[in-house]
Amino acid sequence: MALAYGSPVTMEYDEHAVKAPLDSEFAEVMSQLLRGSADPKSAVGMLETMCQQRAQALRDETAQHVHRPAHLMHLKSLAAEMDAQAATWHLIWCLYCNEGAAAGTGGPEVLDADDKRTFRQLLADKVSADPLLSRLANVVAWLESSADDALSRGPAPRFADKEATWLETQHRSGQGGVISELDPDAPGRQGKGLQPDNAKAEERLMVRLWQLIRSGHLQEARALCRQVGQPWRSTSLGGGGPYGPLPVGVAAAGLDEDLSEVQQGEDLAWEVDLGAGTMRALWKWACLQVSEQAMRSLGGGRYEAAVYGVLSGNLAAVLPVCSTWEDACWAYCRAWLDLNTDQNLSVERLPGQDLVGGDVIMSVLQRCNLAGGSAAAAADTGMAVVSSGHWPPGPLLQQPGSLAPLPQSFELVFEVLASSPDPAISGAARDVMHEVQQHLIRDSISALAGHLYRWQVTREVGGGGSGAEADEGASALGLPPSSARSAAFASHLLLALESLGVVSRCSSDHYERSRISSLSEQVVAVHVASLLERRQALLVPQYLCHLSDSLRSILAHELLQQLTDRLVGREGEEGAAGAGRAQEQGDSECLAVYCRMADWFSLCVERQEGQAEAAPSHLTTSIRPDEARHQLTLFSDKCRFSPALGPLHRAKAARWLFYPFVRQQAQLQQQQAAGALLPEPWVYSDALEQAVALSCELSLGDSTTAEAAHHLFEHVIPADFQASAAEYIEGLQQRAATAAAAAAAQECIEEQGGGGGLVVGAAAAAVEATAAASAAEHLGVLVSELSQWRLYFDLDKALGTWQLQYKQCKAAREQGPGPGPGLGAETLRQCGREIMDQVVSQLLQSDWLQGLHDVAEAAAEEAQEVQLALTCSSAGSNGAGAAPWGSRGCLFPTLKGAALFEVEVAVRAALQHAASSLGPGLSVEVLAPSEAEGHVLVSISAVPMFQAWMSCVELVVGLLQGQLPGLPQDLLLVNMKAGRAASAAICRRCALGQMVMRSFRVRQALVELGDDGGAGAELVELVAGAHIGQDPAAPPLLEVLSAQMLQDLLQLEAATEIALMKQQQQTS
Repeated sequence: MALAYGSPVTMEYDEHAVKAPLDSEFAEVMSQLLRGSADPKSAVGMLETMCQQRAQALRDETAQHVHRPAHLMHLKSLAAEMDAQAATWHLIWCLYCNEGAAAGTGGPEVLDADDKRTFRQLLADKVSADPLLSRLANVVAWLESSADDALSRGPAPRFADKEATWLETQHRSGQGGVISELDPDAPGRQGKGLQPDNAKAEERLMVRLWQLIRSGHLQEARALCRQVGQPWRSTSLGGGGPYGPLPVGVAAAGLDEDLSEVQQGEDLAWEVDLGAGTMRALWKWACLQVSEQAMRSLGGGRYEAAVYGVLSGNLAAVLPVCSTWEDACWAYCRAWLDLNTDQNLSVERLPGQDLVGGDVIMSVLQRCNLAGGSAAAAADTGMAVVSSGHWPPGPLLQQPGSLAPLPQSFELVFEVLASSPDPAISGAARDVMHEVQQHLIRDSISALAGHLYRWQVTREVGGGGSGAEADEGASALGLPPSSARSAAFASHLLLALESLGVVSRCSSDHYERSRISSLSEQVVAVHVASLLERRQALLVPQYLCHLSDSLRSILAHELLQQLTDRLVGREGEEGAAGAGRAQEQGDSECLAVYCRMADWFSLCVERQEGQAEAAPSHLTTSIRPDEARHQLTLFSDKCRFSPALGPLHRAKAARWLFYPFVRQQAQLQQQQAAGALLPEPWVYSDALEQAVALSCELSLGDSTTAEAAHHLFEHVIPADFQASAAEYIEGLQQRAATAAAAAAAQECIEEQGGGGGLVVGAAAAAVEATAAASAAEHLGVLVSELSQWRLYFDLDKALGTWQLQYKQCKAAREQGPGPGPGLGAETLRQCGREIMDQVVSQLLQSDWLQGLHDVAEAAAEEAQEVQLALTCSSAGSNGAGAAPWGSRGCLFPTLKGAALFEVEVAVRAALQHAASSLGPGLSVEVLAPSEAEGHVLVSISAVPMFQAWMSCVELVVGLLQGQLPGLPQDLLLVNMKAGRAASAAICRRCALGQMVMRSFRVRQALVELGDDGGAGAELVELVAGAHIGQDPAAPPLLEVLSAQMLQDLLQLEAATEIALMKQQQQTS
């Protein structure tokens, strides 16, 4: 089919292509269209060829399953489905892509002919001048090329030379019911038939002639007639020329190519002398008589009647042999086209002196065994044809019969087909693919969009596919399930029409165009959802470009959520090694999807801004600048606050915001110009802000959340991220200094009387300097805070590891006798002393998380609000089969029923009581809504006053440290929303308080291992209020301890001193 009517893409069977997934092939064609490497017309041709190759591969596959009838039928059904899709793509090509005249030009112009034109040229001109006839001719060309495609797939019947010369009939001439004369009219005249073998050969020939004419190959049909020994029939078929009465499509192109100017001149001279209109109309009248006579003949004349019925527009003779919807549609459209082009055409007529009388014509008809009354009527119409020179004559159209008025619109044609008495035709008319084709033929894009919407979105219509979801064997050829195939076809059909500009010009009504776009968008969304369901994540980003902002955000969230499930290992294999492999694969896939998303969105932004030199395409997109960044940050925030994700999952999901950095580093390595390209600040700032916020939340929990923080720094944040960020900050600072110097220099020139244009340059340089300095300062604070959090969690992990080793050592000592702690204890004691020294010197004696933010400025800017989500660590697990709290990968516990209510009431009472004692300016709200999924939500607000801000921080710290009376002892933070200054102040007090308590426990353990008490001595002094190596203006370490923590600390230190005294007594 791709070669049948001017398609730009030839159908070359590619075995490797058909084994590739169908989704990938669709996506590749659309990607070329969006990139501009293929124009819309070429894309339509590629889609047609793709479907043809799939259909051929399925037919080839059937040869291997002849002994599996059910599977064989299923493969044939799939092949028919792909053929239908290919036919639809070819219809689009014929209607919207073919730039040539549907009926050609009628051959070359004849010079020096006084503007006279041949009959063929007049017909072609009439079709080209009438938009409806031109569209009708394109439809006929499409139907003929479809038949030609189907004809070429099967084996062609073989005919021997002179096979139809009636030799057997000649040998039995006059015997029995066999004719005695051998002229073509003898069977009708004598009322007898041919010898049986000749009759079978005749019918076989007529079937083949019908097939050839149906597929637009009249020239081949005439050649076949000459081959089998019927040159008279070849002549009877050629009254309209070697290519037919009105060639369209490939036949018209062949006629234009084959006709020479000399031959065209000879034909024009013949037409002027003999009357082209009269001779042509008379030939059509003769074909009508032959078709009607064949209809009245006894058996075997159906196809002969159809062959001549096509040439004369006799639908009654053609329809009985139409077995498919395409055949019947072609019969109506071909008759409609021929009759409308012949009517009212100004042509040369036969001179009057050359006319034959009506009595002569009637006698001839009677000799052909036509009854007297019928012969008289036929003679009258024949004389009307001869006298008028037109076809069809008025009397023939007015009388009931073969040429009754035809439907004059596509709507009427399709109504007639839908009411056909043949169930195969009427049923196919309601088939979903044929309805798509009908909408295209009518150029009703609004109805088409609505039909595809009902097919794919609301599922109100169906059919047109194999109907089998379990496509055994099809998957091996890259075919997805039936619903996915239909979604892919429908969405790409609408995208192709949009790219061709069909949608934009289908209506002048803005509302109607918006409605079509909305319906199309939802159909494309169904295809995206299908890709997500079948894990085709890499193909999704390019289709997101064709959606509106709201729908794109929804499906982008679904895409990122699906990949995050793999990234966090929730769908990984069991076991550490399997989980590691799953996470590594998930990370690679997520990075690839992000890169594709960023590339496609950037390309669309360039197209929208007119920067991309793309091939002409009417595809429109509405991608915002930094669209990929917007989607990642939105999704990462959802992950951070999602009750469905545990602490480890949230840490892993933060990886999304580091992919822009990973992609940037890869691009820099490829360009080998690391210093030549300065990326946008958000590449660092988004990831830094998320990592710092997560660090704050995870530090306010327990050992389970701390383990998630360790994973964040060890596996989520790239190893070179902080160093690269520091280099980037230096680059920004250098840029700010350079821009500031340039601004100063230009201002100096201006003061000395320089040009006015320098004022604008100075202002621009000043703005650039300010922006670079501001970005450098912002990033510098974030990098510094992340470095301090890395230090905290490194020490936290070291303390945790040491405590675990200590417990193991202690258990070993208790189980077996020994003279002393041994070498293992000595090593452990040495490691403990080193860790204690690091904690005291690097963390407790430093201004950790202080000085990063201007507290006074933050408190005065606007009303402060801290939002918390709380649960209890002793609550039940989140769902049946979920890992309990404390195990790796667990979710946050959820409170249910009475437990949730009790915690809500207790938290509300404790906060309200504490807030009332802290003075005015605070408001507290405690809720437990259903969307919180078993967590208690707390909101603490403060007016923009420093004292109120400090009271807010004090209240939150008291809540998280359990200082407030009446709180559950195992209260656990799920997440927190607060300003950066408030978060740092809260985390400093809570995290350092935990670190002090753990350090005192390590100090006690070291004494039990035989330490002399020197480890941690400075810690005691720091808690007591000393400023050892610390800024004297810094607040004392004691403020980070709650009353209960201070009491526990004193008990620990008392036990430590007792252990030291016992040790000294034993030593002495």
